[in-house]
Amino acid sequence: MNEFILLIKGDGNFEFSKEEIAIRRKKYEKWMEEQLEKGSYVWGQPLKPEGLHLLSKQELVSDGPFLEPKEMIGGIIIIRAINFVEAKKIALSCPLLDEFEIFLRPASMEM
Repeated sequence: MNEFILLIKGDGNFEFSKEEIAIRRKKYEKWMEEQLEKGSYVWGQPLKPEGLHLLSKQELVSDGPFLEPKEMIGGIIIIRAINFVEAKKIALSCPLLDEFEIFLRPASMEM
């Protein structure tokens, strides 16, 4: 099994009611539980908006929210799949894709 990273990119323009948020959360939790049962889900976490933007050891661009909300990576999910095709199927089944873009990248321990 190989590990793949799903980077969740949001636009920050969400004005959902508490009920809508609860429905979306339940969809994600159900998907996550299904992936756990299949052995595909490894780990996931939303990211806070603050952080650093470093270009080099000498150059700090910003020490706050440095990207426009539409460019912000809002979370990360790590999954296991046999190959990239299977990882793509898993990513396409993620309900977060209804509101966010998902970048799918293979993780590699090779240096």
